Amino acid sequence: MDINAFLERYYSTASDDTKLRVTNWIKYVEESAGSGLSKEVLQSKDKLFYCSLFTKGDTTVARTKYFMVKSWLQNLLNYYDVNIAIPSREEILDTLGNKNYFKELKELLDYIDYSGDVRIPNYRPATDMLYLKSLCILGWYGFSQEEIVALLISDLRQFEGGYYIKRNNTLVSLTADEYQIIKSFSLTDCCQGYPTGKLVYYKDTNYLFRPVLKSDNANKDSTTVLSIKTLIKKFNNNNPRNINISFVSLRKNRIFTEIYNDKTDIGLSEKIAKHFGSDANLTINLKKEYTSWVKNVKEI
Repeated sequence: MDINAFLERYYSTASDDTKLRVTNWIKYVEESAGSGLSKEVLQSKDKLFYCSLFTKGDTTVARTKYFMVKSWLQNLLNYYDVNIAIPSREEILDTLGNKNYFKELKELLDYIDYSGDVRIPNYRPATDMLYLKSLCILGWYGFSQEEIVALLISDLRQFEGGYYIKRNNTLVSLTADEYQIIKSFSLTDCCQGYPTGKLVYYKDTNYLFRPVLKSDNANKDSTTVLSIKTLIKKFNNNNPRNINISFVSLRKNRIFTEIYNDKTDIGLSEKIAKHFGSDANLTINLKKEYTSWVKNVKEI
């Protein structure tokens, strides 16, 4: 986008400080869009994208900021002759409560690949970011971080056409794609680190999540819970659209998708209680969260 032409049309008499703010915001929009701006690109984006243009990683949106960004967005849409409904402040605040949730696991994994492609030169989805993707798959299926660091490569199982990973004395079923991601990670001894692209080498051990060589954990055979938390924090601080991964929300996100796909002829409260095993009070709160997720994540 020719930012100077945009500034000349809409902000020719504005202060240098305002021009700088608008310029930085336009660059953020371009980065969030993942491509150059055009009428077609802007028309293709959903409500979550436009809500994110107001938040930029913040946990709330003050009224003054909302109306400031709204005026910038109105000018941008006018510049490209795009006619879309700008989200209200209330809609934006509602989506912030769902910032750590995804439509499904595949959307999360695709977003990790998208972030890698934006941040890492020559990103290789077959070998890079497998650590984080494997971690998210296991969190999705309810593994705790303590359980994850104890997993062995041999806990991955494939038999009778099924794909599994061992959890205590049970086997958790995986899809073929999920299994392949974790299997590929178990065979990978090197990847490009996020977001620098610097090569990272794993120690050769029998654990699934191995420590990084030349790290504080290099004397151990398995990684640590702290290392997992640090990895997630690094992603959240550097991903292009400020959509965070909340490890503790992954299991709940999966159960939300199970409830959504549950076509049995019972009421929503009963479905929530059945899938979560929740009592009456907890079910009420989960119902509010679930309906907000459906409205602001799943069905947009």
